[in-house]
Formats: sequence, structure tokens, C-alpha cells
Amino acid sequence: VSAEPIQSTQTLPALPENEQTATPPATTAHYSEVFLMTQTDDQLKTEEILGMSVVNAADEEIGEINDLIVSKDGTVAGVVISVGGFLGIGDKLVGVAWSQVSVEPEAKVAYADMSKAQLENAPAYKTLTEIRAEQQAEWARNKTERITEEQQKQFSSEQPAESRPQS
Repeated sequence: VSAEPIQSTQTLPALPENEQTATPPATTAHYSEVFLMTQTDDQLKTEEILGMSVVNAADEEIGEINDLIVSKDGTVAGVVISVGGFLGIGDKLVGVAWSQVSVEPEAKVAYADMSKAQLENAPAYKTLTEIRAEQQAEWARNKTERITEEQQKQFSSEQPAESRPQS
């Protein structure tokens, strides 16, 4: 079997009938429109951004990029910056809009026009998992409190009047 090199002008072959998906891929698309074959100068890989130092205009290191926030449409919405702490212990994670960060991959640094104090005083970034866990814990606390109150009422009503505490 001889393999021909993929040319960026080739079109994608149609899938066999038994491999058709609910939404068939466009068979007229060019390989270059579907597959990324090389990284270009205007593209960054996640590994190039994660762990990058964040500095401000005064060249003061104010944090480190901990994560990227990507919207469902594929655009980068922001970064999560780790601020404070030592070696990841006691740090605070703060979400910052992508528009507020300028990444310089050659220098392996990101710039943000804010102070370390602003980051430290900003609200902590919470993931959906963390928010849901907090909501479930709150629900469980509330349910336990309601059950405890109901049990106390039931216990009080079951005691004879003379054994009830005097108020």
C-alpha cells in the first residue's frame, strides 16, 4: 500500500455508509480547514502558557498562570492566576479576563496591568464543581437543621407536661 502525502488542497473523503454520523462532516472541506498540521506564529500551546509568570507594568511578579478558561465556542475567556502562597500552598486563584492579559511567549511571561494587592483582594475564582459542592453542602446543612428542629418539636410534644423544662 503506497501512501500519498496529504496536500492541503485535498478534500476529505466521504465516510462509508456504516460509519455515517448524525451530522456528517462536510466532504468538500479541505484538509487545511479541518486539521491543524503545524503550529503557526500566532498560535500558542497550553503548555507554553501554564506556569507562565505574570508581571505588571512595574515589572513586579504578581502571580503565575494556573489555568485557562475556554468558552464553549472555543475562545479563551480568561486565565486563572495563582497569587500569594508558597509552592502552591496557601495561594489564591483569581480569574482574569483574557483581554486584561498580554502573553509574550518568547519572554515566557504574561503582562497584566494590575498590582499584586489588587489580585490578592479580588474575589477567588470558583469552578462549577466547587460551586455545586458548596450548594450541596448548604442543602445538606439546611436539611439537617430542619430535621433536627422537627425532632425537637416531636420530642417536646411527646413528653408529659410535668417533665417539660419550665420557661
